[in-house]
Amino acid sequence: MGKKASYDFSGWAATTNVECTDHTIIRPGAFAHQDGHDVTMVWQHNHGDISNVLGHAILKDRGEKGTYMYGFLNKDTEQGRNAKAMIEHGDIKGISIYANQLQRRGKEILHGDIKEVSLVLATADPGAYIDYVAHSENGQIVHCSAEQAEGACIFNNAQLMLAHSDEEEDDMGDYYDDDEDELYHADDDGDEGESGGGEETVGDIVNSMNEKQATVLKALVGKAYEKGRAEAGGKASNQEDNDDDEGDEKMKHDVFDSNDMRTGAALSHSDLNELCRAAFEDTRNYGGSFHDAFVAHADQDYGIGNIDLLFPDAKAINNTPEFIKRETEWVAGVMSGTKHVPYTRIKSLFADITADEARARGYIKGNKKIEEFFALAKRETTPQTIYKKQKLDRDDILDVTTIDVVNWLWSEMRLMLNEELARAFLIGDGRTVGTQDKISEDHIRPIVSDAELFMVAEALTSAASENAATMVEEISKKHKNYKGTGSPTFFTTVDQHTNMLWIKDLNGRRIYESDEQLCSALRVSKIVEVPVMESFTKTFSGRTDIADGTYTLAGIKVNLSDYAVGTDKGGEINSFDDFDIDYNQYKYLLETRCSGCLVKYHAAQTFWLPSATAASSTDEDAEG
Repeated sequence: MGKKASYDFSGWAATTNVECTDHTIIRPGAFAHQDGHDVTMVWQHNHGDISNVLGHAILKDRGEKGTYMYGFLNKDTEQGRNAKAMIEHGDIKGISIYANQLQRRGKEILHGDIKEVSLVLATADPGAYIDYVAHSENGQIVHCSAEQAEGACIFNNAQLMLAHSDEEEDDMGDYYDDDEDELYHADDDGDEGESGGGEETVGDIVNSMNEKQATVLKALVGKAYEKGRAEAGGKASNQEDNDDDEGDEKMKHDVFDSNDMRTGAALSHSDLNELCRAAFEDTRNYGGSFHDAFVAHADQDYGIGNIDLLFPDAKAINNTPEFIKRETEWVAGVMSGTKHVPYTRIKSLFADITADEARARGYIKGNKKIEEFFALAKRETTPQTIYKKQKLDRDDILDVTTIDVVNWLWSEMRLMLNEELARAFLIGDGRTVGTQDKISEDHIRPIVSDAELFMVAEALTSAASENAATMVEEISKKHKNYKGTGSPTFFTTVDQHTNMLWIKDLNGRRIYESDEQLCSALRVSKIVEVPVMESFTKTFSGRTDIADGTYTLAGIKVNLSDYAVGTDKGGEINSFDDFDIDYNQYKYLLETRCSGCLVKYHAAQTFWLPSATAASSTDEDAEG
């Protein structure tokens, strides 16, 4: 380590078997034939200005490891001295190579010629960095921390002017020849780069452009090339495909070939330039704006790929899933409002004493006294079992750790069972007769379809279906037919309730400003909205008080204390669970055995509106 050295620094110019940020991999021996070669050393691959030449480098092939270099800086130039100072201070650590005449197989670089090495700021190859610096004070070689050094990346010389257009213009004197479809350099062909008599060259003109003008020129060149290739039938593209298929053959269009600006034809190591190449090629798709193309490609080529993997996991506001369900606020009122009796076989006995034969009579002397007469009526309602059943694999129960999935499942079963019972009490379960799972209307009798002895079906006029004020008036006037207990509740739909609340007078003012005022007009204690009553229809025929046809339910007026729900001891709502060893499953059952019916004469009224489009039907049962 104390040996005197004539070189100023040394480091790895290119490492092998390492994938760079442009996805290229240099294989061992790619530059082995240049062992001992002396190449120029420049700053940031800027070949257009002689002031960027910093010195030269001796290449050393290190076999399987890659290509090493010894750097000699020009101590007689200000640029060389500045470079040496920055290297010694650790400001510059990256090394990059520029190579062409490459042979490649896919993304692998098998052979090429290094034309120069550069000191660079941005690098991506984790092994391309300065690792020894010879200080001028004592000539000792010291180690530069590899952790502080950045790697290298692959880019082409033509792209460099795009990557650094905000710092300096491209002064390489390039021009485009439409006839040959190749990119030439004026310094390679002096005749083409000169106009004689001291006139400006193409390179001088390009150098005189500002940034915006240079960007426009590059866009025009790209468009001209695409047009020429299209007219030629895509020959260049096809040739490229054929060359790539041949594997080891010399590539004519690759990132190392400095004769073609389209495909990025130089091996150097700078992250920014690969992005610029892609943006420049896509400039025509953004209206000739290099800025817009650059921003669009930055999303793909800059930053961290799949950075969303680093985002924090989404968190649920509530760990327990929220049920998507119908409005069920009315259910609790129905379940608690009914009359509960401790037996399931409910018998109703009635004696009709409204006939004239049951009236008291006046006596006239000498006449025979006549006995009164009245008929007895009886109805018996028997129970039915209603249930909810579920099962869960034990493995799933153990894997769900964020919530108590079993209790959550029980709550769903109880919610749905209560809704089904409340629905059956009011309008039935809606399943057609003969369905295996139907709740029989002989066991739980729906109010809406109960016998005339218990429920009075009131037909409203056609005007009422169009005028909510008329409907309120008719419902109020028909209250005389209600014989139930106390003040009843009016069950209706959301739309009907809203229509009645928004009845207006001739001046456009609401007549009922609150539910209390509307309830007073309807002669009920409260109004309850029941979503399952929407579009509920029934067909009437053979009645003297209602014209034959299909009607839509407008509301039910009833005091639920006149509706009896009977359960025997043990028939209340009960829960059961069991474990199936064979299938490793837990099974859950929630059931009740009950009966239900109106138990008072004319205890309820139902109100029906003639349907706008009457549907012919012979089924007198309620439809859901």
